[in-house]
Amino acid sequence: MTAVLKDALSQALVSVLQWIEDRPKWLRPPLYGALFIYSLANPVARCLGKVGTFVQCLLAGFGYAVILNFLIVPTLDGKPMPSLSNPSEWTSVILIGLIGGVALALEWFRRMPRELSFGGLRMMTRQAIITATILGALLVTPRTGASQQFTRRAPITAVSAPVILDTTGLYQARAARVGEDVFVTGQPTERGLRELQAQGVTTVVNLRTPEEMTRNVPFDEPALVKRLGMRYVYLPVRGTAEYPYSPATLAAFAEAVSSANGKVLLHCTIAWRASHLWAAYLISRGIPVDSALANARAINLMDEHRMGQNGRQPVEDFLDKVLPTLGHPH
Repeated sequence: MTAVLKDALSQALVSVLQWIEDRPKWLRPPLYGALFIYSLANPVARCLGKVGTFVQCLLAGFGYAVILNFLIVPTLDGKPMPSLSNPSEWTSVILIGLIGGVALALEWFRRMPRELSFGGLRMMTRQAIITATILGALLVTPRTGASQQFTRRAPITAVSAPVILDTTGLYQARAARVGEDVFVTGQPTERGLRELQAQGVTTVVNLRTPEEMTRNVPFDEPALVKRLGMRYVYLPVRGTAEYPYSPATLAAFAEAVSSANGKVLLHCTIAWRASHLWAAYLISRGIPVDSALANARAINLMDEHRMGQNGRQPVEDFLDKVLPTLGHPH
């Protein structure tokens, strides 16, 4: 009976979370906050008395943290709102929520005056304390999620595993999202580009040569990207004398990422060249070589099955150095 109830509650919570994820982006943080503060916190408090009140404070702290971490702070930073489905983003929420929730609980049990006044602005004492505590925590707590936002200039200490995406009607062969703001894919369709634009992509980096684009793509990609209000960065590479894999391409891609005012799409035909450039970029940002290669292999590096034309892999040409742990099939 207990297991059945647990499964039912889990399914109900999953359904609620999925419903929130389907709402417009601007509406999700307030809904998550309301879920913590009202839907979960108040019933717990009623059922468990003082213990429940303490739990209610913690949940309220999480609610405030969700709203601030996912809505207010990205807005102030001028960055796209991070996805609430990324586990790395919840590290900050947990830390900040615990700090704020404990502060709120301590205040609650001390029964301080119910209202404070700040220059004529009146607010509940617990609201004043929790707001001040969380804002302070946001300034001093390292945000793990920020390490997954490659368009930020902050150092990258870790890289999340790529999330493989459905390619049906959207991309050719392979597509993945890494962190919050980078997509590495094969050739996108018109629909794919439109959906990426709706998801916050503002920069499109294309590695295919002019001949490939003319011969195999049934629409004008640069024109469509421009109509959609996105920036088009063209870096054709093929491993030939005319279109070499070079450090200059890596530098140009790094500049495109750092200057992007939103998410970035990196694509080629089947995400092979894009995976090699992505691995080189991660290594250039300080990610250990083996970790960077593993990340790119999960997309479409294929270093055990495919080779560059000069006896080196493209990632090695982008970096202009040999990588001993990279596959070199003969």
